Amino acid sequence: MKYLVLAMMTLVLASCASSRGFNRGTLRESMGQAPVVDNKDIADALSKKAQLPKPFRIAVHFRDPQGATPYRAADWRWAEDDKMAVLKLATEMKNNGEVSDVFLLSPEVSTGESIANLRLAAARHGADALLIVSGATDTDRYSNKWGWTYAALVTALFIPATETDVLFLGRASLWDVRNEFLYMTAEAESVQKATAPVAWVDEKPMILKAKEEALGKLSGEISSQIKGLIASNASGAEQPRTRGTKKRQ
Repeated sequence: MKYLVLAMMTLVLASCASSRGFNRGTLRESMGQAPVVDNKDIADALSKKAQLPKPFRIAVHFRDPQGATPYRAADWRWAEDDKMAVLKLATEMKNNGEVSDVFLLSPEVSTGESIANLRLAAARHGADALLIVSGATDTDRYSNKWGWTYAALVTALFIPATETDVLFLGRASLWDVRNEFLYMTAEAESVQKATAPVAWVDEKPMILKAKEEALGKLSGEISSQIKGLIASNASGAEQPRTRGTKKRQ
């Protein structure tokens, strides 16, 4: 009985804070490295030019979620359905004759998560472009106007006084395998909300739903931007250095 009371007190205390919102900047940082930049790096970046052949092959890599340790699993992972949602774009893009193949990088040839290591793995596959897909999630849990009822502890079992908001942020970037030219970036997100007694809050289904919706939006944005890239190639126009990151709510 003592342990049950302690567990309920922990749940109640965890839900008593007001909403803190989502820190999207921190989530974006968690999806990629933040290298030290100097003037030489900037000059090198400006010297890179678009050079995709026709047709070109795209290797796709899904970055593992951050936060996992040998003692704790991450709150989410990329499922096969997630990967298929992006790879199904291959048929559409291959029909126009500009893209010859879209495939997943094999973990057997990858030696790390840095862009340089992933480019090397893509080169071993014979790819011309590398599409990196990453994601991050955050949860905001807080009490609504009925939160005061949790003072009785047992009410945590049946009073829906806990609000839970889950954000999933997905991002994709397309890189030239040969010279690390950045062709495009895309971003999409989904927020799921639920109200329930604190004792019965379950974030995992919310994370999965948010991930599914965000990835659906992201896949559409990837398709749109690659079509624009192909159209620009076909017209002979100079490629922009990057496509602006576009968010969809």
